[in-house]
Amino acid sequence: MTSAARARDTERPDLSAPDAGQALIRLFDEHAMSLHRYLARRLDAATADDLVAETFLAAWRQRSGYNPIRGTARAWLFGVATNLARSQARREARGLRALAREPNRLAGALAELRVEEREVLLLVAWAELMPAVAAGVLGLPLTTVRTRLRRARRALRKHVDEGKLGTGWEIRVDTAVSALRVDVPEMSPHAYVDARARLIGAIGGVRLEREPPPRRATRFRLAAAALGATATAIVVLATGILLVDNGPGPRAPGADPATFAPQPPRPPVVPGERTPPLPGMPDRPRNAAIKLADRVSDPPQAPGQYLYTVRLATGPGSGDLRERPSTREEWVPFDRLGDWQLTVDTGEDTLVAPGGRYRPGQDGWAAAEHGQAWLDSLPRDPAKLYDQLAHEADGRPDPAAHFFLLASGVLTRPVPADLRATFYRTLSYLPWLEVDENARTGNGRAAVSLTMTDYTGAWEELQVDPGNGLVIGHRKRQPTLVRFESSIGYTVVNERGAKPA
Repeated sequence: MTSAARARDTERPDLSAPDAGQALIRLFDEHAMSLHRYLARRLDAATADDLVAETFLAAWRQRSGYNPIRGTARAWLFGVATNLARSQARREARGLRALAREPNRLAGALAELRVEEREVLLLVAWAELMPAVAAGVLGLPLTTVRTRLRRARRALRKHVDEGKLGTGWEIRVDTAVSALRVDVPEMSPHAYVDARARLIGAIGGVRLEREPPPRRATRFRLAAAALGATATAIVVLATGILLVDNGPGPRAPGADPATFAPQPPRPPVVPGERTPPLPGMPDRPRNAAIKLADRVSDPPQAPGQYLYTVRLATGPGSGDLRERPSTREEWVPFDRLGDWQLTVDTGEDTLVAPGGRYRPGQDGWAAAEHGQAWLDSLPRDPAKLYDQLAHEADGRPDPAAHFFLLASGVLTRPVPADLRATFYRTLSYLPWLEVDENARTGNGRAAVSLTMTDYTGAWEELQVDPGNGLVIGHRKRQPTLVRFESSIGYTVVNERGAKPA
């Protein structure tokens, strides 16, 4: 899946525009596979084949009802699919009861939930929607969705925690539910092509470029490649519409892979065997992260002033942090060896330390907060920094993902411009890093997205301000749906501890 697809929480096309048909085709290419997986987990693969096609046909008919201000296109599509699946509630319950005979008490309890409670829980656990987003796509008040979600979780809790007390049980319930029915068949190439052809036929009279099928499933890619000419023929025969096959879909401006070093084959991770180390740094960059290095700058700051950064984050922890974000504020002096201040959750924990070294003895790549002295010790030569990060990542199950994890741990801190430039130059040589120069943050800000996926399917993304190279967003997603998201803001204030008016 492309990095644009991984930023799918920001997709908000105007489906009332003249090019709505093209936009919906792009949405099909990005989301058909994930919608199929969601529906196959709820019902079965054959039913999901039909419902994916019906979802996009219904989306085309109902496109005037989609409001980009209310939510993302991905969330809206899952809402359409959920409404269609509701008529299959009895089949869904039968499938879960069959799973419970394996035995799986949790699946049996899930089958006994009221339909409206089960679909809310599965939108959160399987479709990865936030409760507020699920409320929007279902057309329900948030309080109603929260009540249904709470009832569903409480009904399943005894099958997860076995009566244990303590916090964080809602996350454990969601994680346990997310582990159910993970081995459903993928959407077949024939079903994909047929559903896409039906959508194009419904749109009618539109000249479209054929974009490649999703890149997420290797077996699907190989089969779809074998069907390449046949797929086009099917669409032409079914619709009479001429498809222009120009190969891969449109690329971000200036991100021509012909100028980059080729990506090497990614070695598989074999349990019990050492994963090969990262390849050496090539003679030219592999991706467009190199462009960020020329754009970096620091906010104007005078002696005596402080760079104020605030990070609003949601993620796993005590209780349901999807609904209770945490706040992290930091004040960095003009003289970076002076006293820094870190305040977490609006004063619950405040630390002051010279050079930002809040926890002496915890320097290094694994430190939670990197002090200025350690940051100053890092090389400004991309080749040396690449070698250092590759050495730190060697021996890990997925060295490329660990390399990016270490780099993101630094870049999400208030790092000076020269070091940020070095990191972006270094990341441009990292294999398998995906760069989307036309991404957007959750609040609609333009961003450059840097995304790395590891061998488990988990991914981490940095969202970078294209004007100054500051990281303004950070997201992580695990296969078990344990999720972390943060937005980061920067401004300059006159006193330590002061906040913008």
